[in-house]
This record gives sequence, C-alpha cells and structure tokens, in this order.
Amino acid sequence: MSQATLAIVKAVQKEAFPDALRVLPNHLGFDAPINLLADDMLKNFPRLRELQALNPYLVDDVLRVGGRLQNAPLLNASKHPILLPSKHPVTDLLILMHHTRDGHIGSSHVLTAMNRDYWIMKGRSTV
Repeated sequence: MSQATLAIVKAVQKEAFPDALRVLPNHLGFDAPINLLADDMLKNFPRLRELQALNPYLVDDVLRVGGRLQNAPLLNASKHPILLPSKHPVTDLLILMHHTRDGHIGSSHVLTAMNRDYWIMKGRSTV
C-alpha cells in the first residue's frame, strides 16, 4: 500500500512541479547533503519562486520540504514531509481520508495529522 501511495505521489508531483523535478538533483536517501534551490535556478524557472521558502529537495525521486527540523529528534519522513499541490484530486482524497479516519474532527486537526507525512501548498485554506 505504501509503494502504491508513493507511486501516486510521484505522478502527482510530476504533473504539479515539473520544473522543480527537472532542476533539483536527486538524493539517494536522507543521509546525503541537501542541495537547495539557488538564485540562478530561480531566474530560469520563475514558477519555482513559490517553492523557494520551503527549501524543497528530492529524495529518491520524491519532492520533500527542507527546513529547520534537520537536526530534530524525529523520523526523517516527519522532518521532511512530501510536498503536494493545493489543487489536485489526489490531495483532496488524502484530506478526506485523514478527515474520515480521525473521526471528522476539525480542519486544524486534519492539517496537523497530514503534516506528519505531507506538506500541502496553501494547506490551511485547502483543508
């Protein structure tokens, strides 16, 4: 099931973030040093500006969020959640799944539960 979810996420990212997937180098595992978006990359791909604040990088062909949690005592998947677009049917289905699974609690709870694995662009308004 996790392999199927990962394959779907890769397809969504390929559709939503093609420039980022083309520009960013792929890291094999979480232990490799992270190469972030440079300013010269942003000149050639202006659509990447919205991603710059998230410090995205690729790990095993999956676009993940970088950030200050690098040294936190958490699992790597929680420190660097998978990046998802705000307006996509798969994102909507994942939100619905978390909402239903967690007992139909409010949007802030759903967003917090999802942030363990996924980071949704404009997450609060999307949820």
